[in-house]
Amino acid sequence: MVKLKTWQELHDEAYAEGRLKALVEDVLTMLRVRGIAVPTAARRRIAASKDVQQLRCWLRRAVLAASIDEVFDGKQHRRSRTGRRASAR
Repeated sequence: MVKLKTWQELHDEAYAEGRLKALVEDVLTMLRVRGIAVPTAARRRIAASKDVQQLRCWLRRAVLAASIDEVFDGKQHRRSRTGRRASAR
């Protein structure tokens, strides 16, 4: 027997899908606005993510990252008072 989805189930699925798409766009937009190059493989990795927490993490990292690698691996360099990069300790 085939179980039909309720309106609420369909709504919840659509909402979750829209939320994921919005987070993907937010991450890509942040990177673009900050002038960070996003290779095709990185763009695909971001777009393929179905993990809301991961996308939020990447978005937070993208705010301060200097490269796409810093977004993915989380290793960011501190900036000195003069604005120049100082290596992380």
